[in-house]
Amino acid sequence: MTSLPNSASMLLAFLLLFALARCEDLQLSMPPYEVHENDTYLCFATELPKTAKRIVAIEPQSDMEVAHHMLLFGCVEPQHQPEDGVWECHMARPCKSGENILYGWGRNAPTLTFPNGVGYSVGGKSSINYLVLQVHYLSTRPKDDSSGIVLKLTEKPSPLTASMMAYMVGFEIPPGKKSHLVDNSCCISGFQQVTTMAFRVHTHVMGRSVYMTRTSGLFPNGTEIARNDPQLPQGFYPVEKETKIRPGENLKVTCDFNSVGKDHVVGAGHTHDDEMCNMYMMTYSEIPHFVSCSGDYSIENMEGPGGIPKDNSIVTESSVLGAWKPPGERKNASKENKSDSVGQVSGVAVAEDGSIWIIHRGDSVFTTASFDQNVFTSNQTIEEHVVMELDPKTGEVKRKWGKGRFYMPHMITVDFDGYVWIVDVGRHQVLKFDKAGQLVMELGEKMVPGNDESHFCQPTQVQILNDGRILVSDGYCNKRVVIFDKDGKYLDSIEDGDLQVVHSLAVDECRNQVFVASRQNSLLVVYDIDTKERVGEVALKSFGMLWALTKGPYGTIAALAWDENSTTTLVILDSDSQMSWEIPDVDWPHDIALGAAPMEITGPENRLFAFYVAETKHDGTSGIRKFISTPKNFSPAVEPEEPALLVTSRNKKPDDLGVKDPTTEALDSDEDMTGTAAAPETVELPDEGKSEALQSDEGHAAIKEAISASNHQKKEKEDAEEDEETGKKEVAELPILQRNKPHESSENELSRDQDKVQKSSTSTSESTSTSTESASATADVEMSTSTSKDASAATHTSTSTSSDAGTVSVGAFVSTAKDTSTSASGVDVDFASSRSDAEIVQAKTVSFEQLSDKGRESVYESGSNTDTFKAIHPEPPISPSGFNVKALMMVFFPVCALAAAYHYLKRRRSRRYQRLF
Repeated sequence: MTSLPNSASMLLAFLLLFALARCEDLQLSMPPYEVHENDTYLCFATELPKTAKRIVAIEPQSDMEVAHHMLLFGCVEPQHQPEDGVWECHMARPCKSGENILYGWGRNAPTLTFPNGVGYSVGGKSSINYLVLQVHYLSTRPKDDSSGIVLKLTEKPSPLTASMMAYMVGFEIPPGKKSHLVDNSCCISGFQQVTTMAFRVHTHVMGRSVYMTRTSGLFPNGTEIARNDPQLPQGFYPVEKETKIRPGENLKVTCDFNSVGKDHVVGAGHTHDDEMCNMYMMTYSEIPHFVSCSGDYSIENMEGPGGIPKDNSIVTESSVLGAWKPPGERKNASKENKSDSVGQVSGVAVAEDGSIWIIHRGDSVFTTASFDQNVFTSNQTIEEHVVMELDPKTGEVKRKWGKGRFYMPHMITVDFDGYVWIVDVGRHQVLKFDKAGQLVMELGEKMVPGNDESHFCQPTQVQILNDGRILVSDGYCNKRVVIFDKDGKYLDSIEDGDLQVVHSLAVDECRNQVFVASRQNSLLVVYDIDTKERVGEVALKSFGMLWALTKGPYGTIAALAWDENSTTTLVILDSDSQMSWEIPDVDWPHDIALGAAPMEITGPENRLFAFYVAETKHDGTSGIRKFISTPKNFSPAVEPEEPALLVTSRNKKPDDLGVKDPTTEALDSDEDMTGTAAAPETVELPDEGKSEALQSDEGHAAIKEAISASNHQKKEKEDAEEDEETGKKEVAELPILQRNKPHESSENELSRDQDKVQKSSTSTSESTSTSTESASATADVEMSTSTSKDASAATHTSTSTSSDAGTVSVGAFVSTAKDTSTSASGVDVDFASSRSDAEIVQAKTVSFEQLSDKGRESVYESGSNTDTFKAIHPEPPISPSGFNVKALMMVFFPVCALAAAYHYLKRRRSRRYQRLF
């Protein structure tokens, strides 16, 4: 093995890597097209290769004397596809569907390079099939102009994906003001943290400063995370310190303008006589999260990157990878291997680092004999380690603990600080541990049930808010959600007599709401966390009993249901719509968690969603099951272990909202201590007692056999009818993301808004829109928590219906917002300037098609300048011991090194090259 000194080897490695990267470059240059007018916008569409790639760097090729700015959009389909690929787009929408902004350039900004392990996924079966380059020419275009960009691509998978948060807002600046502030806020929805990595600001000549402030329960007074002077080169700059932003946190962008010397009001617009207030914050995470923020509106795309499209399928992990080998079933474990198996798996959670946490019950089984007058009948703890941390790819046990601590554990939660929360129905307590298993806090009195400030009665789950408040669902005996402060001091409780087994809960701090699963009557009930007011509900009886809730992407809620035919269903709900999939090969589900699938499944494409389902079967065959949500016609990047076992979206029609059925249809009364469980009418249960039979192993077996015999013929008939009535399955065509639409958005109103904008120049430019077909079909939703007989949500589908007096539809998931009329830019100026931070957080979603032409212009950039972005995580030095230097030099160096050197010298002469390695 030949070796060289470190410096020479590193230089060689650098040149080789640089040259090889150049060999995989994709050039996007604006084709010849005559420009005769000032401020002309040209768009050029390019179809991406069928093989997926990752964009890891973007090199601009233009000059500020020719082009004012360039923008790069990712699309499912471009707005136009002329023969030469070029059209005059002005500031119109460049994409017909699936639009996301990826990059911006201006004022001779140098190359942008992403951190290691981060990139945009494009091409192949990703959500970005086309790239559209938009160039804003200041005046006539030189004949030799070839403005464009060079994309540095790789087929290497990366664990993290880049995303963009784009801020734009309409406003007016009064004359003669030394400082006039314009604010724009956006709440981070979803289930995962996103990490800031680079940002770019933009105003015109009046802007003096643009900064972003993080406001949430963690930072009630706000803390600044990014600031820049917009009169400096307006490029992408790395943040001084990467910041992890949690779901439910509010990010507010503020622009400071100086209007001294102006004798008239200046509004937002695309000319140099107008102004802009824009910030682009680039983030990274395991699953992409794209959002555009415009005053009251947040535009998100459930059909695009980071969403779960309606035509996805749910498949077993073994059918696409086969790496998932978690601890085995207790029934098949030998005495020697018993500790490597699991009993009833009652809880599952995904930690921020991606690891999977489960809790099981060992040899204990939850039956009617487990409690007597709500008191746990056994004084024996489970004498084995039942808390396990698993590898998210393989299911291998990374650590375990908990021996001798638990009696009948129920569910597990891992908060963003890494603490593990476990609810034990036997102890009637909530326990907080660090990851090593050290007890940190306990709530409730051990083994003593109750219904007051210091006692629970068989609590079920816990969720933690960003300010540290603790929410506990309580539970089997009580009908409430109890709220504590971060130190465990009792604050308040939400009590509701309609609840029947408060089995699970999820929170959405953007809406300031808690979602509660009332298991026995299949009801999802929504409450305002602060006022404790009941603001919405969804009846899910058609899917069976409601077992577990968890947060989904882009502000959705994922629910786990199980019916009398042993069909397990995943339901994803938004404000006024839902999608559902049958989950194959699962019986007696109890809990569900959402995470990112291994990157090996998709290669350079965006990572898919993985769902983990915990089972509580009584026969010793419980386990932790893993499923992958795959797009239509998906083929894994690796050879799967077995053929795919999948079920596509079935999208059952929900029961009419607001209907409450006091009867219970519990099939698995695994933990039904209410004594109210009843079997389906078609099944005759043993005389010894229906609820008791339902909760015992013998009763379980009898019921399963009876159900199988009595419902087989009925199910065959229903299946036949379902196949004939295909329209029932077409509910899948509903869009998911219909959150928080504006109260008024008619064509006439938007037309009037357009006239208003044209007069006052209040439309916003330099911005992006992630509006898609999913959002375009949205329905009007009443933005009020007040309930009346006339208050009903207007919808295009049967999945949302009018509510009776005293109830509201699931559209009421959104928080209360002031009734405002929207300008073309999506913001009422008077309201925007007077609303409080708390009101700003309550975002509304509007589809792009609802905006007037002028309003659409406000979603795009006409004065954009994107520039520098230094390497945030440089490549580590490469050890010379890893190279056969002689072979490398003979094969690559003669050609690639010369090309790299030539490119380096050319860039250095032009004074636009910046070394980023």
